[in-house]
Amino acid sequence: MPDTGNETWDDDIARMKLSDVEKNGLQVYRNYTAAFDKQKIDIFCNEIDAVNHDLSELSRVCQLLRVEDPRTAPLILCAYVDDLLKKALKASIPDGVPGGKAELFKSFGPMASFDSRLKIAYAFGLCGTDILTSINIVRDVRNVIAHNWRFDELERVWALKRMGDLPSMVRILGEQTTADFSDLSEQSQLRIQCIWLAGRFSYEAPLWWRAKGKQLSPFQALYGSDRQPKVLRSIAEICFVATHEIASDAQ
Repeated sequence: MPDTGNETWDDDIARMKLSDVEKNGLQVYRNYTAAFDKQKIDIFCNEIDAVNHDLSELSRVCQLLRVEDPRTAPLILCAYVDDLLKKALKASIPDGVPGGKAELFKSFGPMASFDSRLKIAYAFGLCGTDILTSINIVRDVRNVIAHNWRFDELERVWALKRMGDLPSMVRILGEQTTADFSDLSEQSQLRIQCIWLAGRFSYEAPLWWRAKGKQLSPFQALYGSDRQPKVLRSIAEICFVATHEIASDAQ
């Protein structure tokens, strides 16, 4: 930030064609807003950290994705995500719905199917749009598997058209590890993709909508550079362990 007299402004504010008084007022407002948002995020993280997060199901799913036939990975992931999605929807829907919340999930209810639950979650911002889009891709592949009795024809399920739209290994792992997974087979890469999707959904499904309810930016509250809920590290550790186990299995 450049200094002008006794005042310090952000670069974009300094470039504005405003009077010094107007720039000072804008800078004070921005600083106050940022400090207030940071305080709200700290309070939110403290509330989340005070809760015991049972990650045993995520650990179990990661192990299933590691050892089961890779052609079943989309089925395992979707079943796990759907359980989390139903819990998040039921928790986020206010009480007092005519007929009760349960009616929404029955045969002819608006949330009766996995597909409809994903669409509603997307429409109302229950989780990040990119993770929901990725899960929907896996759901499409799951449907191909579920409606094909010639299981031997699904030998290359990981190479089906839409699977190529999933986040790549490089994007998933980014700079979080120095390990080289570039030589892994397509099957192993599919397993790891599904593991990290399961991990991220385990994190966002119960927390994203809560952050929104507190008028926070969910992304900043869950992934901000200053602080994140401690459960993020625990989830990442589970996913990293499973990732390295898959890499070891492949050697």
